[in-house]
Amino acid sequence: MPALWPSIVRIMTTDAPEYSATFLGDRDPTEFERLGLFVPHAPKELADCPECREDCEIRVLQDHLGNDVLFCICPACGPSRVAPSTLKRWSVYWEPLVERVVAALEIKGRMEPLVPGYLWNLGRKARREILFVRRCLEEHFKMLLPVLTKHPKAVIMTLNSGTAERLQILLSNRIFSLEDTTRFDPGSELVIDLEEIGAHFGPEEGETAKAMPRRTVRVAKIEKLVGELKEHYRRSKDHYYTAGDILPRPTQVDLARLTGLRQDDVSRCLHDRDAIILQHLWKHAEVLDVVLNTPSTR
Repeated sequence: MPALWPSIVRIMTTDAPEYSATFLGDRDPTEFERLGLFVPHAPKELADCPECREDCEIRVLQDHLGNDVLFCICPACGPSRVAPSTLKRWSVYWEPLVERVVAALEIKGRMEPLVPGYLWNLGRKARREILFVRRCLEEHFKMLLPVLTKHPKAVIMTLNSGTAERLQILLSNRIFSLEDTTRFDPGSELVIDLEEIGAHFGPEEGETAKAMPRRTVRVAKIEKLVGELKEHYRRSKDHYYTAGDILPRPTQVDLARLTGLRQDDVSRCLHDRDAIILQHLWKHAEVLDVVLNTPSTR
């Protein structure tokens, strides 16, 4: 279920996280219930009309054989049959996911709220504070940034990659998302990429490159990413001529792995105002005409 796990992580950031059986499709929620991420609710009392999508009353009627059948009674469109399974729903909880990551990373300390409902201090690992941001849209900046800027050396963990990218533009902290560093394989436990997460707890950039000015270090990283994306364009072009389609754009996690950079470095480089070529290659990596007309690296 490659697309389901990221969507579950993203929905954990909403103020009323809930999933319906319609959204899950034919995927079995049992594993998510076992992990404590899903808690079943009472079935819905209203159903969406398949024609107009309005919430309508549900009634039990009899079909031509005398069997009880659920129907959605829409005043505008008339009755429509409803499968009982589509009325199931679950609340989605982020706490068990964060607790498992905290245990796997052996973070020491107690989880304390800094901004209730949005920001927590999880404790320490390798002498670094670990902060957790559940939700941060632009309207939350005024509330969260004054607190986050008081912890310039902390590693920040977010639920989804969008939150991590927004914060990385504004903060110099190391930031990673659980959407990018965890996955769920059917029939197995939650898989946590400890190697990827652990990279965020290494020495600060200045500790490993004191002899080089910070801007020189950043430019070198940008050039490395440009080279990797140009190589991706070459592979994508070759794939088009042999298989008829171009390759999907590599994720930031992919670029970090391929270049040996940290994921937060990749994010900072992509948002660097002078990284025009890098941003162009990143933005158009799935645009056929651009990929085919970009000169090959060899």
